[in-house]
Amino acid sequence: MIPVLAVNDPEAGAAFLCSRLGFRRDERDALLAHFGDQAVRLAGIGQALPGLIDLPFDHLALRVPDADETEAKALAQGAARHPAFTPDGPREIAEFGASGVRFIFFEGPDGWPFEFCAQRGSRDGGRGHGHYGLRCASTAAMSEKLAAMGAETRSAHTLGGPDSEVHVAFMGMDDGVFELFDEAPVAPPAPGRGWIGFLP
Repeated sequence: MIPVLAVNDPEAGAAFLCSRLGFRRDERDALLAHFGDQAVRLAGIGQALPGLIDLPFDHLALRVPDADETEAKALAQGAARHPAFTPDGPREIAEFGASGVRFIFFEGPDGWPFEFCAQRGSRDGGRGHGHYGLRCASTAAMSEKLAAMGAETRSAHTLGGPDSEVHVAFMGMDDGVFELFDEAPVAPPAPGRGWIGFLP
């Protein structure tokens, strides 16, 4: 699946990904950008895309060997940390994966979030698909929806304390991984903008 990011200026968005976040432009499609084995399709707001799977999501996470090196390189190329996710630099979640993850979020085109995530204790993870972050009111309800599409649960976690619990589930479908989480949104939804879905 290829995630679709709808922005004001798709050509400028593709150039942004390549110049600031380490993507490379597709040789045949100027609106398709690649990061390892993960492709991203840029589209205009309101643009009709035949075959689009209408499943808006919160963020794209990309796998990298080292979150700190990724941060240093992106900052040197003019990228900005995402102020709503990791304003002070990389963070860690010990519960994810075999040894936890270290991650950093950057602002992508039009400010939409891109996460770069590294498995702690390993530098051989390569670059490419990490997961699709899907913010939802209920991880159980969204799990049922994705299961009906063929996804299977890989793990489930509860983060935070009793007053600020966040439920997280990771589900796999084909070569893609979805991270479902019920944390409150950082901004009101923007229908038709941002991460609007997927192309097969």
